[in-house]
Amino acid sequence: MKILKFNLSGDFAFFKNESINDMYETYPHIHKPALLGMFGAILGYDGYAQTQKIFNKTDEEIVFPEYYKKLKDIKVGIVPKEYSFPKIIENFNNSTGMFNSVADAKNGGKNRVNLIVEQVWLEKPSWDIYLLIDNMEAEKITESIINSKSVYHLYLGTNNHFAVIDDIKVYELKENNEKQVVIDSIVKSDDVSEIKGRIENNITEIDFVLPFELSPKTNIYIKKECKISNAKVNLINGKAYNVDGKNIVFYWFL
Repeated sequence: MKILKFNLSGDFAFFKNESINDMYETYPHIHKPALLGMFGAILGYDGYAQTQKIFNKTDEEIVFPEYYKKLKDIKVGIVPKEYSFPKIIENFNNSTGMFNSVADAKNGGKNRVNLIVEQVWLEKPSWDIYLLIDNMEAEKITESIINSKSVYHLYLGTNNHFAVIDDIKVYELKENNEKQVVIDSIVKSDDVSEIKGRIENNITEIDFVLPFELSPKTNIYIKKECKISNAKVNLINGKAYNVDGKNIVFYWFL
């Protein structure tokens, strides 16, 4: 079986973490729903805005956006170039006053004031993306990426962060049958366990939470605890595959 590998990078990225209210924080890495949204943009599929136009559509048709319904079974692995990317804070002024106004009791009008929006961006992020070519949608994505074709512009979270795709290659997939292995891709914490009695030097391990799926109709993120580590672990769920010296775990809609 073949696999598409490409590098996805940009000057900045912002994948909004909706669970934080006092500022617009980003998830530390691109996640699968965001990656599927990018694949949907490449192929020209409808997104969230089009899903809201529910006239003449059945309940089944509006359970998910078109891109997610067609691509949710795509199998992907994500390997960050760094465990953690630098972050910067950007402030924006919203001078329209649409979101921040106070009543002026004296004249019965409103005093409009600026809304200051604070966003946290990832700086110079870069991920190697691995796509298992095992169905028609994966084949269409592969053909488009290899030939630099996309229906819509590609962004890293928001439309002021352009995405760059390069270092495109196709490999043969090989299953790794070792019981204890270093997983190079982002992996669910529940899918691995530490090796008992392990004592190693220069071990790095980062834990975080990422969206993995969308819930039906509401399209709210379903999140999982994840990790990146250079330590050997026991893989207790799923399989690891070797791609050009990297051990990758693939994820899809479960």
